[in-house]
Amino acid sequence: MAETSVGAAERSVFARKTSGLVKELGAFESFSINLISLGPGPAYGLFLIVLLFVSGANLMQATLLAALAGIPVVLAYTIMSIEMPRSGGEYVYASRLLHPYFGFVGGLSRVLNAIIYAAILPYWFVILSLGPGLASWGAVAGDSGLANLGGTLTTNIGEILTIALMILWIVMKPRLAFRIFSALLFLELAGLIVALGLLLAAGHTGFVNSVNSFMASQGYSGSYYADVSAYGAGNFGPYGTNFTNTLVFVPLVFAFYYMFTTAPAYIAGEFRRTSRSISLGMAISFALSVAFAAAIIYAFESVVGMDFLNGSVALSTYFLGAPTDPAPLPFASGLTALPNFVAGGNSILLAIMFLGSISWYILWLILGLYIFSRYALSFSLDRLFPRVLGNVTRRTHQPWAGIVGVSAIGAILLPLVVLYYNSVYFPFIFLLFFLPMVTVALTSLSLLRLGLKKRRFSYVVIGALSFVVTLVSAYLVSTLPLLGEAAGFTLSNQTTSYVTIVLIFVGSAIWYWGVRWFHLGRHGVDISMAFKELPPD
Repeated sequence: MAETSVGAAERSVFARKTSGLVKELGAFESFSINLISLGPGPAYGLFLIVLLFVSGANLMQATLLAALAGIPVVLAYTIMSIEMPRSGGEYVYASRLLHPYFGFVGGLSRVLNAIIYAAILPYWFVILSLGPGLASWGAVAGDSGLANLGGTLTTNIGEILTIALMILWIVMKPRLAFRIFSALLFLELAGLIVALGLLLAAGHTGFVNSVNSFMASQGYSGSYYADVSAYGAGNFGPYGTNFTNTLVFVPLVFAFYYMFTTAPAYIAGEFRRTSRSISLGMAISFALSVAFAAAIIYAFESVVGMDFLNGSVALSTYFLGAPTDPAPLPFASGLTALPNFVAGGNSILLAIMFLGSISWYILWLILGLYIFSRYALSFSLDRLFPRVLGNVTRRTHQPWAGIVGVSAIGAILLPLVVLYYNSVYFPFIFLLFFLPMVTVALTSLSLLRLGLKKRRFSYVVIGALSFVVTLVSAYLVSTLPLLGEAAGFTLSNQTTSYVTIVLIFVGSAIWYWGVRWFHLGRHGVDISMAFKELPPD
């Protein structure tokens, strides 16, 4: 009788209901979620700021070299998403091909990454986009109300944004949610295109004249552009003169940009005609990500001038200037603000660029809702998480419990980022790139393992290359002092981050074997048996 009960319990592991998700998505959604994950706008807004720390580096060369390094990762994720099309894919790959423990480590790393984004993105939304965008718009348009509003915004707006998006994403069906998702993406791209178009149309001379004219209206005497360019070149090295530093910059571009060409794996089980949808979406989004990155850099190299960029960023963002140096701009310099100089005060163009810039961070926050909810659902299906986190609404087919969970955690952590900036913010930044590298490395090894099982030599090669590229980049970004300074790492917060990584590996082991022991003792079910098959579709 006991054997019959145990046998029935073990069979129930495999007799699970379907996930509750539906196959509503196609190639366009695969394209949009992947391009959003890459985020050419916010990523290159960051690189334009970080560049001044890697003196003399050439961002265009670093970007193209990093794109080459990213190709094996793109191929690895395309193959795995097609071979094992399940939502929460990275967790599924490693848990089924390597070991359940490694799957949990990779999945937990991605989940924690989403939690950190939920905490830090509302903060970035206010201080890097909404605030500077309004301040620069008001300054160049002569609207003191907008300019003052941009300087007084608080992170409470980020909390409100998180709660509003949580509610919207629970009550909407995936197809409708993705239509809004895609509309915001096109708004982001429209803002980028308008900004780059205005810069290229104005040309270098037009930009210089616009900057000098604006600063003259602020009471600056002399050529502001020439003074700031000289300050930038003198303090941070002439742009593009140090190829060694260019090579040093490559792993940072890979780590913060191309490594995120992985998004369709989060929701792979929800695509119709999986092979076509994912392969097309991945290929087109990767190509566009390279094109947008190159266009941004070209516009800033040929029109803005990178020495001026470095000087203005240092003066207006970091306040590094001495009393004898040029005055800072009255707003933060960078991709969000500098194109406003050549808009001629046109409110429509300024509004498009502003709305495009704030959509970057809204999209990334929504992406965090997708990631956490799908991975939490996958964990719950395999009985590693409580079943409540696998709850999916019948009407909208959204995993509501996961969406509420990450939103609540993010709302709690956001004040900690603000109140304990030095001790919390920089370790979070470190983990934002390092945690995904753990997941990408395990996915690469999963592909290698799949290639050995299926005797597909191409899979083995791609998996090995993707693993090596990720491992080398992780090592360089976390150990090179120059890149550490660029990303804000100090000895103390790096130590905090390393300890966190170790705790993830140790904690995952305790959690996996603890949960296995619990289910075996309480229900007579060995959950390790579930990892011999794919989770429900």
